[in-house]
Amino acid sequence: MPLALFPVLLAVAVLTSLVALIYLIVHARSVAELFRRSEIVPGPGRPRISRGAVIAALAAFNLGWIASLGLYFSVWADAEDGGIHAAPPTQP
Repeated sequence: MPLALFPVLLAVAVLTSLVALIYLIVHARSVAELFRRSEIVPGPGRPRISRGAVIAALAAFNLGWIASLGLYFSVWADAEDGGIHAAPPTQP
């Protein structure tokens, strides 16, 4: 397994989460409309995007941060096993 595999996967997961976060912030009116329970009429502003696009961005955001935490902890847990282990002493 290449040495740079886990950092590259971590970078992809973090970038996916950041891009989805920026997309959700830019389209915050659509996110609010997705979770709205009352009949509040939104004021003038940007046109809203589709419900499916908001759900896809939320899924990408959540999968990105969950994957980054999973990769971080899996690498962290394997770091202890990578130490130098002495061979057991031989009996004369």
